[in-house]
Amino acid sequence: RNSVVVLRPRNSGIASRLFRFSGASTSRSACSARPMSHTSPFASSPARRNSTSTTTLAFYTASFTLASMLTMFSGSVVQSLLPAFAQLQTEERKDHLGSLYSTGVRLNLIWIVPTIAFLFVVAKPFFTIYYHRDPRFGIESPGPFYILLAGVAFNIVAYLPYSSIMAAGRVNALAKLFWIEVVPYLVMTVFLTRSFGI
Repeated sequence: RNSVVVLRPRNSGIASRLFRFSGASTSRSACSARPMSHTSPFASSPARRNSTSTTTLAFYTASFTLASMLTMFSGSVVQSLLPAFAQLQTEERKDHLGSLYSTGVRLNLIWIVPTIAFLFVVAKPFFTIYYHRDPRFGIESPGPFYILLAGVAFNIVAYLPYSSIMAAGRVNALAKLFWIEVVPYLVMTVFLTRSFGI
């Protein structure tokens, strides 16, 4: 005879906490998936079709691809630090948590400043040589790349605080902040697209 086993949590509070955490995490992920760069649905909107061409979009895409590569290293480091941050979320381990956090911040600052400076210098020669079949990339792509480089630098610095908040279980705070950013993001996207065509 077949039997059905129903598993019930010993502590109903665990289920409610998991639900709140997963709900906030899903909301944060949905919000953080807002339109970005060349993959944006806004790329096919009338505002963008009227203000730019596929060639201009190609110049921007080259800049975005190179700038986004900077986040790979920090992203991999954060994946390693997140479990450590979570294990140190106790009163008796606060000192270890602070020490690990400070070390991560210092390491970020040590490599990010020279890397940003190096990329700023070599960006124009890189686009010119890599896209040698179309010399316009060496003229049009560096400008957007410099702007994106500044944004990526701030984004990398934010990785550690983001991971620390995640480890502390305050995903709801991140979700609220991301949703607050949506309206300014959309307004700036429309403005910059109409003004600069990218």
